[in-house]
Amino acid sequence: MSHLKQLLFLPLIFSGLSSCKQESNLKLTVQNQYIKFVDSSLVEDTYSYRNEAARKNATNVITYTIHNPTDKKYVLILDREYLYPHIYEGAIRSGSIGYFIKYKDSIMKPLPGIIDTLEPPVNDCRNCILQQQVEHYIKLGLTKNYSFKADEYLRNAVTIFPGESRSFKVITMLPVILERNENGGGILRYIHLKDNNDFQLVYYCNASELKKELPKYLIDELKHNHVEIFDGFLKSDPIPLKKLK
Repeated sequence: MSHLKQLLFLPLIFSGLSSCKQESNLKLTVQNQYIKFVDSSLVEDTYSYRNEAARKNATNVITYTIHNPTDKKYVLILDREYLYPHIYEGAIRSGSIGYFIKYKDSIMKPLPGIIDTLEPPVNDCRNCILQQQVEHYIKLGLTKNYSFKADEYLRNAVTIFPGESRSFKVITMLPVILERNENGGGILRYIHLKDNNDFQLVYYCNASELKKELPKYLIDELKHNHVEIFDGFLKSDPIPLKKLK
């Protein structure tokens, strides 16, 4: 898989096994009273929503807050565009915000899985933009060994100061999380969602692992500013799902 292609599908790559760590003193809360989803009858060929009305009803704008009651400054990697599920407890990608959907404390796995095209179309505008990013990263000395994590860090790093609470918004859709597009893009969906399922926001980071994948100048910047990379798990309280007709 090319460097550019990995950047294209970065949010969908789940790698590494998370270890059992104690949750930190930081507090993660979700403001939504419920997370909505639409019935499978509004999904076409299991891959896409039937119409724009169904797509709108399936779209959640999730608002969450991270509170730091400690005397330390922490940096977290928070994607503020689109939210994807973690597959299961042992496959939470370090330095990522995601969610679980649970039924009676069991994590439901999204199906049928992740499918992507062999190569993005050459005339795709996003392709051009990402190619420029890769070229810029090479000039900065971000080699292929760690440029994926560095890209995510540079775009999504957030510092939370002592006593500070910061709120964020992010989008996800249910039950089809990622629709098939005209170029044969990724497919990711849940089946058999019910009103009694729970949604739980989860953040995990292995600080020592992340440090190995960041260039020295970024690590030096953190040290100079007395900022620590958050290390461990954050989990919100469960939020109920609600089916919209």
